[in-house]
Amino acid sequence: GGYNTDVYLRQDGSVSAVDTPDSANRKDEELQSALAAANSIIAEAKRRGISIILDLVLNHSSSFHPWFLEAKKSRDNPYHDYYIWRDGDENTPPNNWTSLFSGPAWNYYHERQQWAMHLFSKKQMDFNWENENLRKELYEMVNYWLDKGIDGFRLDAVTSYYTGNLEANIDFLSWLNTEAKKITQEMEISLKAGEIVGELYDAFHKQYKNPDDPESLKSLNKLCVR
Repeated sequence: GGYNTDVYLRQDGSVSAVDTPDSANRKDEELQSALAAANSIIAEAKRRGISIILDLVLNHSSSFHPWFLEAKKSRDNPYHDYYIWRDGDENTPPNNWTSLFSGPAWNYYHERQQWAMHLFSKKQMDFNWENENLRKELYEMVNYWLDKGIDGFRLDAVTSYYTGNLEANIDFLSWLNTEAKKITQEMEISLKAGEIVGELYDAFHKQYKNPDDPESLKSLNKLCVR
């Protein structure tokens, strides 16, 4: 996770403390207990007819996540392309992008002699959504929680998945919006699409709008639900 989370879910369903240096020494029994508690909460919520929505961060991981620890070892590592890396002199970031939390949006790693991007905190390294293997692993994690009984997710930083690729972001969000509409229609749930799309449009407007081209976001109209 990207918010100083100290529990990592392995593919076999077990968990491990990985996201903060001091948490790596915690006993697996304690973490298994935390997962058991989550299972209990989900079951009790179902019994009471309560839906559970998880806050899901798919834009980035902790800089202490196993994937990033592996990725920064070398350019030949199997996880090397799970994150966004750029070449450049160690004293000069690849571009002038700034983090939303202040300072450059890049960290330099001597192990690879490359810069890694973080749109948010220096401890929240951006995923490379162009990588198919990464997407598959993220989707497996999502399905894991759905299979456990989670009812849905709030997607954090959803407008930043394809950083620097406006068209890819628009296509992804358009697809996501269409699928959400299908689901809510099947479940006969009223989706406040105007509020959701408005939030996405504002975020895109701030991030991508060219002040010299008032038509630069015209294609975003396809995100709107009528």
